[in-house]
Amino acid sequence: MRRGASLPPPDFAQLFAALPVAVLLVDPDDRIAFANSAAEELLNRSARLMAGEALASVAPPPAGHRAGHNVAAYDLEVETPRGHQLRLDWLEAELGEHPGWRAVTLHPLAPRRLGHAGGARAVVAQPATLLQMRHDSVDLDL
Repeated sequence: MRRGASLPPPDFAQLFAALPVAVLLVDPDDRIAFANSAAEELLNRSARLMAGEALASVAPPPAGHRAGHNVAAYDLEVETPRGHQLRLDWLEAELGEHPGWRAVTLHPLAPRRLGHAGGARAVVAQPATLLQMRHDSVDLDL
């Protein structure tokens, strides 16, 4: 018998809480409705305290951000209203069947190393190239 086979599958709340990436569910009034545990850890605030707060008071959106539009902003340096310095990618998507609602994912980035800025991103963005380089026995200095 498989481990956990008799258990029902996880529900949405359990899945949302367990996601390894920070997710904020934002309502049409630009307020946070839900935040998962990765968002709590990244922003150093509990989901309970973030619920109902304006998005900008918890995680300031990128320059030029317009609510209600899909946004992808990379390699941002953000200072939260609590003074925490973060370097992250900000991805925001509307929830099609729910006008005005959107999901904001915050992907923290590792601190830059001299001479390697952007190198890790290139490796992640180009897996086929990486495989070819490995196949050709090119030494990757990661």
